[in-house]
Amino acid sequence: MWTFLKSVDVGAPTNVQRLLLFVVDVYNTPAIDLVFDERQFDFVSGFINYIHSRKLHIQNLKISSTIVEDEIVGFVLDNCRAASEVHLNCPTTPGFDYLKKTPTPKFSLDKLTINYAEWVTTRHLTNLFINCKHVILDGCDSKNLKIKQFIKKWVYEYSQLKYASLTFDYVDFSMNDIMRRIPSKRVPTRTTSE
Repeated sequence: MWTFLKSVDVGAPTNVQRLLLFVVDVYNTPAIDLVFDERQFDFVSGFINYIHSRKLHIQNLKISSTIVEDEIVGFVLDNCRAASEVHLNCPTTPGFDYLKKTPTPKFSLDKLTINYAEWVTTRHLTNLFINCKHVILDGCDSKNLKIKQFIKKWVYEYSQLKYASLTFDYVDFSMNDIMRRIPSKRVPTRTTSE
């Protein structure tokens, strides 16, 4: 089915919608996985809105694109918080600012992965993403994130977060300063060979 959906013409979403309704009707599946590869905002948002209008649950959502469209990232983060997994592999403009004005409810995804995460700030981590179970952020900007504040909130306040992976292109902070006065236990160093 996904091979078919990848080859569908962007201008003809009604055929995809009919196929989706047929599959859902035959298999009685209220939850679906969606993968969008190099699709524009109108197609992605239209299809997700259609899924929601049919009261279907998006279980896993993956969007990959080389097109810089801030709208896709903002739309998905606003409208797909009930999914189990969301993976965004979409670049954003340097000035992209998600939710700079209004506070919104926290995310509670099982897994959130953002590949171009230079726009993610401490506020996003500590207020929005802190209740996800698994967060992977790649390409973070150390100027936007106060890692010590995030770790303290994670350790000392209630959170469902079990795993966080933050990767930076350039790091200008010391882990010794960040981990000072945070409970920890020493883990033995393992020797690995190649």
